[in-house]
Amino acid sequence: MKQTYYIFLSFVVLALASCGKEVSIEELNLPEEKLVIELQQHGSAISYSDQAFRVNRTATLFPKWNFHTADNAKVSWKADNENITFKEYSYSSNSIYIIGAVQGKTIVTAEIEGRQATLEVEVLPLADFTTKQDKGSYRVLHTYVASYNRDGFAWAKWDFGDGNTYTHSETPFYGVYHYFPGKGTYNVTLQLYNSAGKLIDSYTKPVTVE
Repeated sequence: MKQTYYIFLSFVVLALASCGKEVSIEELNLPEEKLVIELQQHGSAISYSDQAFRVNRTATLFPKWNFHTADNAKVSWKADNENITFKEYSYSSNSIYIIGAVQGKTIVTAEIEGRQATLEVEVLPLADFTTKQDKGSYRVLHTYVASYNRDGFAWAKWDFGDGNTYTHSETPFYGVYHYFPGKGTYNVTLQLYNSAGKLIDSYTKPVTVE
């Protein structure tokens, strides 16, 4: 269909040229040939309440283009660092599954028949958490962003930045309450481990107690 469209435009250009009228490509409003990459969250069927692309999670890189290619043309993929790892390739759609290996940004490049596109993919921390302070108290609830039965961690270790730590090994992992000694900002660290005791991810962020 696209080839027919371009052939038709070629005849239009020739016809106008024969009439002595100069025609530029811009006047014809030809579509720009381009390749783009889209990031689609979670190639697996698992549904997350937190939809961000994080360490240990899977997503899909899906290429789209508006130019003609051979029927057997395949996209090649590469990344500029090891923040993500390529998992599986879908030959029917040229898409590829990726896993968030470690926190950070990665430039991914897709190439098909000499045309390239790039996309910056950011892997966010799986060990992220939210906080909520009780009114009139220095007690703060720390809630996991990750889900132990979906994100693959079996136990967690907290360092509340005030000299106190806590290991959370029982389920469910709804959240952890902690009493801070007073007002101030504390650097709280959460570490997530799998069932084999391997560290999956670690994240530190400031928590302000008022």
